[in-house]
Amino acid sequence: MTARIDPRAALGALALAQPLATQFYRVASTAQSEEEGEVATYTGPVTPADGAFAIWVPLFASTMIFSVGLARPDYREHPNLQHVEELASGAFLADALWSVHAQTRGLGWASFGIIGAAATSAVSALIVAARGMPGSKGMRFAADWIGGLAGWLTVALFANLEATFNREGKRLEPAHEEDRAAVLVAGAGVAASVVALASRGNLSYAGVALWGLGGIALRAQREKRQKVLLAALSSAAALGAATAVARAQQPRFYRTHTFGKR
Repeated sequence: MTARIDPRAALGALALAQPLATQFYRVASTAQSEEEGEVATYTGPVTPADGAFAIWVPLFASTMIFSVGLARPDYREHPNLQHVEELASGAFLADALWSVHAQTRGLGWASFGIIGAAATSAVSALIVAARGMPGSKGMRFAADWIGGLAGWLTVALFANLEATFNREGKRLEPAHEEDRAAVLVAGAGVAASVVALASRGNLSYAGVALWGLGGIALRAQREKRQKVLLAALSSAAALGAATAVARAQQPRFYRTHTFGKR
């Protein structure tokens, strides 16, 4: 008889795998830790300032809360909740794989594909959960706690695309690099705004995506890249507006029942 894997146990294990994967090169002798330095070599203006990456601490915590909290019996009433868990599991798995791949193989189209899968899965989980509200406590909980990861991965996807261009092609001259970066940041803003509308103005998504855009703006300000700074600030404004519009269009019940207000 084949043993059946408990989906919720797998979800928790994959959530835990994310922070562990970031330390893969330290514990695996086969890993090439020098690739970590190569990653920094190919990043550009779309990568947020270093301090912005501290967001991973609460993001890892939120994914653990997500996986543990959904085990509550009173959160199991919505028929689509299992689908949300499956999508989230895919996001956690792809995120962990990206960490390992970046440490062992560096950046490139393969790593971009992996983070693209992670972002798509996380955003899909958020939208399915958000569309299950306002009647379901479980779906509200899921949307609140997966939204942050989806927000960060949306911005990270465009930063990884820039790094992939730099590695797989010829790095552009500074002026042209700034132009391309401004376009990519604007693209991140458009993508985040669309997701904000589709997820009914989820605050955790918007907040973390704004954090990422703010990190890009901070780096642009330090490096005196005015076009990138303008693109980041404009994208942040567009995301804020989209979130406000989406929330204003929802029933009062939805607007007032988020982040623990059950």
